[in-house]
Amino acid sequence: MKKKVGVRVLSLLLSCVLLGTMLPAAVASADPAPTYSIKVEPSSIDLVEGESLPLKAIVTSDTGPLDEDGLKGAGLSIRWESGDIGRVSVESTGTLTTKVMAVKTGETTDEKKVTITAYLNSGTGDIGNASCEITVKPAVTPGISIDPPAVTEIDIGQTLQLNAKVTPE
Repeated sequence: MKKKVGVRVLSLLLSCVLLGTMLPAAVASADPAPTYSIKVEPSSIDLVEGESLPLKAIVTSDTGPLDEDGLKGAGLSIRWESGDIGRVSVESTGTLTTKVMAVKTGETTDEKKVTITAYLNSGTGDIGNASCEITVKPAVTPGISIDPPAVTEIDIGQTLQLNAKVTPE
């Protein structure tokens, strides 16, 4: 009976020693979770009302930049958001590129700044973001001005020099 207990205790101790030596090796060989960074190009642009341009998110992992397939393979997605959808619209596609359009500056002739943000999402939440600052400029209404602006009369046979200016130039 004492021999059976001794064998069991010895077996238990040997199992613990073997498990203890294997566990740190298993934990050490586990790959660390990759880290990702994101930036938006261009980081700032000027748009006139009605103009549109593409923006691109650059996502980089420990091993280098990710394309669309690499993004999906890593279980990542991009969410694009406008800081003011009344001034700049965003075609949010969930991909690395989006198209932004300057809708309007509002009831003013002043330039307005709007931030477009790309959020990098891992499926469990946002893990990074980057932005582009867009300056929305009012559209210039085309026109023609004539100088001198008014002529009341000229005599027959006389000439008058008129200058026309087209805007915008």
